[in-house]
Amino acid sequence: MIRTVIVDDEVLATIGLKSMIDWQAYGYEIVGEAGDGEAGLATIRRILPDLVITDLMMPRMNGLEMMRKALSEQPGIRFVVLSGFNEFDLVKQALRLGARDYLLKLSLRPDTLIDTLSVLRREIHSETDEGATSRVVSEGLEIRRELRHAFEGVVESLPLLYALRNAGIPDDAGMRVLMTRVVLRDSPGDLDGESGSALVDMIGKLAGEFGPAFCFRWDYSGFALLVAGDTERSPAPDREEAVAIGESIVQLVAQYLNLDAAVGISDPAVAPGDLACAFRQAEQAVDRSFYVGFGQVYTAPEPVPVQMPVPLSERPSLEALVEQVVSARDHVKLAMSFSRLLARIRDARTPRNEALEEACLFLTLIDARLGEPWRESSERKALELHSQVFRVRTFEELAGFVDHYRDLMETHLAQPLDDHQDIVSKAKQYIAVNIRNRVTLHGTARHLHVSAGYLSTLFPKVTHTRFLDYVNQAKVREAQEMIRSGRYRISEVSEALAFQTPSYFSRIFRRFAGCSPSTFARRVEMGEDPQDENRDSI
Repeated sequence: MIRTVIVDDEVLATIGLKSMIDWQAYGYEIVGEAGDGEAGLATIRRILPDLVITDLMMPRMNGLEMMRKALSEQPGIRFVVLSGFNEFDLVKQALRLGARDYLLKLSLRPDTLIDTLSVLRREIHSETDEGATSRVVSEGLEIRRELRHAFEGVVESLPLLYALRNAGIPDDAGMRVLMTRVVLRDSPGDLDGESGSALVDMIGKLAGEFGPAFCFRWDYSGFALLVAGDTERSPAPDREEAVAIGESIVQLVAQYLNLDAAVGISDPAVAPGDLACAFRQAEQAVDRSFYVGFGQVYTAPEPVPVQMPVPLSERPSLEALVEQVVSARDHVKLAMSFSRLLARIRDARTPRNEALEEACLFLTLIDARLGEPWRESSERKALELHSQVFRVRTFEELAGFVDHYRDLMETHLAQPLDDHQDIVSKAKQYIAVNIRNRVTLHGTARHLHVSAGYLSTLFPKVTHTRFLDYVNQAKVREAQEMIRSGRYRISEVSEALAFQTPSYFSRIFRRFAGCSPSTFARRVEMGEDPQDENRDSI
């Protein structure tokens, strides 16, 4: 097992990372955690891990300083850094220090994490082999990273050109993207790491018979295949040829691997800058299998403009609804909220990954509101929330999982609240009601007829969040809604939420929202609202 330490000052982020995948199934063991750089350095010195996954922005000692000191003492430790969208300068510094990879914290998905861990595992296990093996692994990681960036619309011409060359794609070749999604026939699930690697090789070799091709694992059950044309004959494989490749893949995995597959095919990409649009076409095409079924090849729909992912429009209202129904333990509204979630996904024909992300967000919000007693219950632990959700093959299976989660949670909610849960639940209700007033620990404790010391100790045990942090998080959520409404100036928001000074308000807002209030307001005004993605961590 690869001994792993997680260093992050956000408790919920650490919990989410730990529960995102079955770490042991991929050869990793989480042997330690720390909440800031100083504690992280002490933990590294004590445990001597193989891998450290660390946030960059932390109190007391940031992730970069912790890396410098740890690597000066133990050069063999590997680091993967977690970053926000506005921290790329810090990421570059971390990579120069020797970080093996970086993960975008707010959009991290299980498949991205697994892809990184799989590469690192092979690198670590091959460390005693000849140096050429490590170079090949490292080169493969670079190719996949640049192609991922290109597919996501982040194109840097020179690195992408080198990546395409290293993947065997000629500079002037036209290309098509084929997205293959596979599932086990006997049960919902995904391939393990070794089987996935074997399938990457198999698909790549099959497509290579038609022309230059490069395949890599995209997520739990998806494989991205880039096929180039013979530039002396045609700018890209024609549609019939691409469909033939897709049909061969479907037949191959069914015959030899007992897998069902669906393949989505893009229109031609004439230049590297067209890859993002092509990938989205292939992804949209294969996503039809989520609602229609597997065993088919789906061609691209009408050309779509390149769009970066946007926050799900109903995320704020879902969060508010979760807070309301869980706090009130209202079973009728709870059932309605689950039905509303599934109906929204079904009626909008939401793309598979986005549908699964929305379902995970919704259930994670409920986990956070129900607190440790629910998360630590045997029923909840058996669910393996993120890994099971991202393994579902169809919308019907997603609906079945969500219904199963709801049944288990309703049984949990039907049980009497113990004294600790009851006190914390009432404290949250008091904070929500008085969010525009000055909320203090002593004032809340006095309202609940308990001591401030008792509430101060109890609150983080149940919520994994300090009382003051919870209050400030709630106030930042309210501030974001006030700014979105367009009816308040920044100074009025600060005053309305009873912050001591505008500068203190700005500092708290930046901490929990990732940018200043004025920057947030400008982005809202311009039609951008990236900080809405932070709402599941606030």
